[in-house]
Amino acid sequence: MTTELSTRELARTRTRFFDLLKSFFLAEPDAECLSRWRGILTSLAGTTVSPRLDRAVTELNRLLATKKLQDIRDEYYDLFVDPYSEHRVPTT
Repeated sequence: MTTELSTRELARTRTRFFDLLKSFFLAEPDAECLSRWRGILTSLAGTTVSPRLDRAVTELNRLLATKKLQDIRDEYYDLFVDPYSEHRVPTT
C-alpha cells in the first residue's frame, strides 16, 4: 500500500529518514535502536516519496531484516571504534 504525501508530510518523512541515517553513527547500536530502526523503516516503506528514497528504504529494510544485532554491533565497532581497523571511518 502506498500513500500520497502532502508537502508537510513529505518534509516530515524526509526528516525521519535523515534522522534515521544520523542515528546509525551516534552510538553503538543496541536492541532498542534496532527495534526503532526497523519500526521507522516499516513506517517509511508504506509511503512513496521518490524512486531513490523508496529504493533506499527497501534496501535498508532488507539489510536490517537479515542482520543480527551482534553483526551490526561488530560492524559498528570495526568502522567507528577499533583504532586498528583497516576499515575505520574517521569521524573527527
